[in-house]
Amino acid sequence: QDSSGIVYFNKEIQTIKVNYGFQHVYAASAFNLIADYYIGKQKYDSAFSYIQKALSSVCPGFRDPDIFSNPYEMEASLNLRLLKIYQSKINALQLYSKSLTTSEIVNQQDHEKAIKLLNLAILTNIEAVDILNRIKSNYLTQESRLFLAEKHIQVFSAGVESSSKLYSLTENPE
Repeated sequence: QDSSGIVYFNKEIQTIKVNYGFQHVYAASAFNLIADYYIGKQKYDSAFSYIQKALSSVCPGFRDPDIFSNPYEMEASLNLRLLKIYQSKINALQLYSKSLTTSEIVNQQDHEKAIKLLNLAILTNIEAVDILNRIKSNYLTQESRLFLAEKHIQVFSAGVESSSKLYSLTENPE
């Protein structure tokens, strides 16, 4: 059972679709907020569905609903929003992977899926770093550079965490 907040977000999405279309920052924000809600509820399939919709909203031409697909090297209309979506995706991938490997009995299929999820988290993190590098030149004031430094810390920390978890599952240093 979804909360009434999700019902209102879905109504908001319909309003955005009518007024702006799905290729808009409002749509991306709404999809991302819904994804974050589902991440908190540990409903990862629903979260990934909304994350992919959010990616489609900021990357014209990207329409792939598969969670293993990212809009690599596509120009985004809003790089900071794309960065936020990637951060949500990385978080969901890490949490989903952890949920597959924390029970006392982990079957081989869950173990392999957790490894695939963490590999995707690392690839998504690399793309997030590329986005940070693309937008770095636009940040000229001291305040904006501090903001960007905070984003760097978040992205690099997520990359280290994903790599560490992947190593703990595979014991492969590569």
